[in-house]
Amino acid sequence: SGASIRILKSGEGSFIRGVVRSLVRVRQQSGVFSRTGFLLTLYADGRLILLDPLTTQAIELAAFGPTNTGEFLALLPSPEGATAMLD
Repeated sequence: SGASIRILKSGEGSFIRGVVRSLVRVRQQSGVFSRTGFLLTLYADGRLILLDPLTTQAIELAAFGPTNTGEFLALLPSPEGATAMLD
């Protein structure tokens, strides 16, 4: 919908910022300059993946532990089969 799901204030969400920054870096290196957001999807098997639809770069967030994964889970509208767009 393009609606904001969370606004991070200065000093908040350092893990989220770092992960998104890494995807933006890949876009820049690929010559892709777009304001298109990223897709955050929680699959039925428990995998939580942040995907850049422009570069197809995907990050499996469970690899960073439950605390960091929880930061992204809190962005989803529902706990099962959810997808959110991050700008």
